[in-house]
Amino acid sequence: MHTTLPKEHYSISLIRVRYAETDAMGIVHHASYLPWFEVGRGDFGHKLKIPYSSVEARGFHFPLTEAFCRYKNASRYDDELQVFTWISKVRSRSIRFEYEIYRKDGLPIASGYTQHVVVRKDGRIVKMPSDIYKVYQRYDASLIS
Repeated sequence: MHTTLPKEHYSISLIRVRYAETDAMGIVHHASYLPWFEVGRGDFGHKLKIPYSSVEARGFHFPLTEAFCRYKNASRYDDELQVFTWISKVRSRSIRFEYEIYRKDGLPIASGYTQHVVVRKDGRIVKMPSDIYKVYQRYDASLIS
């Protein structure tokens, strides 16, 4: 991973490319990357002891408001990939996750980010619960010196 973050500030998710995730040319279809980002977010939440299911159980949701993915190299069926995930910015009402995907041999495959807003079940934008915010803030890469 090409980041200087301490290891505790990111998670690594392992993905094996399934045949269904490839296109007619035998390479991973571009639409497969966002679900892999989601896997990374989920694993990162578990690492911080804040699984997304516990956030939802409290009546909060973090819907996606923006997504970006830069494709660097092709990946193919049965490749073993590593998805590195970290928080690049957390605010009281939003959070941004960054991702880098590498093939097991270190070849960079893709990088990107997703931006999320905090809402209640009715869709109203609200502040993140303070206990969750405090944990996320400890892992905010923009605050690491």
